[in-house]
Amino acid sequence: MSNATERAPYLEAGDAVLMPLGFKRKKREYEWRRAVDRDVEWIHLNFGRAVINPSFGVSYVDLNSLLPPEVGVRCGQHFMLQSLTGTSYSSDTSSPNDIALDLQKAVSEFPQLHDREAFIQILMSDKAPTKQVLLFSHRIRTLPLMLATSGRLAEALDCLARFEASDLARDQMVPGYDVYASHFRKKYANL
Repeated sequence: MSNATERAPYLEAGDAVLMPLGFKRKKREYEWRRAVDRDVEWIHLNFGRAVINPSFGVSYVDLNSLLPPEVGVRCGQHFMLQSLTGTSYSSDTSSPNDIALDLQKAVSEFPQLHDREAFIQILMSDKAPTKQVLLFSHRIRTLPLMLATSGRLAEALDCLARFEASDLARDQMVPGYDVYASHFRKKYANL
């Protein structure tokens, strides 16, 4: 889907379903957003050549602002719509209205995604979640921050140290974990 004309019907169908629910989309973007308390719910259409990969999630905006932007912290949960519906989407087989109806299924998942304690348990588990997009780099930055802000500072500092001692070659974010850990300690180590 290389041009705006091909993408327009999918965006218009999404607008028709999501905007009445309070979501907003900037004219030239492929993402709808809605603020709920201290979080932002979002739904995004990622257009490939023929494939359409809808994703959805919740950003914990209050946590994202606790460390400087250059650290690159993005706390929240993220799912591919396909993990919820079992459907692969493409311009050849998926009508705009079919995708828009499935976006409503994503909206029904949002209340669960605001449960931060449940997300902490997922982050602490040794088992990788089956439906959730949870990268190692995301996990090692999100878990200490979520623990610290939920009043579990000793656990947060233990996690930070454990992650620093782990195989950081798997960390794909820039700046590296050492920069994150330094900023984290400056903010929380003396509390």
